[in-house]
Amino acid sequence: MLGFFIQISPIFDIKSLYTLLTYFAYDRIAESQTGQAAAFWTDFEKELAKPPDADFANGLNYVRNYIKSDTSLKQDNVQDKLIERCEAILSMPSRREQVEAVCSVVKYVRRKDLPEAARRFGCSPDFIRRYW
Repeated sequence: MLGFFIQISPIFDIKSLYTLLTYFAYDRIAESQTGQAAAFWTDFEKELAKPPDADFANGLNYVRNYIKSDTSLKQDNVQDKLIERCEAILSMPSRREQVEAVCSVVKYVRRKDLPEAARRFGCSPDFIRRYW
């Protein structure tokens, strides 16, 4: 059996096939999810901006602890940079800057954990039901 694969290996390039299949899979995912993701992030920004005096401390505390717990972010100091970013958000001068910065760190929260993050940032129950 192994001889068969060795004999066809010059003809059949597994790396090219893998690259083609990976490209196809990413293209299908993008086709089905890009619009939904854009709608979510647009609505999330609106939810964060709604109460102009809302305090982001509870949500940022959750995201900071989430990032500290996510071992996949330990490489290349990503974790440390995100924690620093979380800590800097509350001192940003404008609400618009805060909202943009919150979105930039919340993007590191996994999809299944986003409802909890949204709840802690004070998003409405209607918003959470709409996306989950």
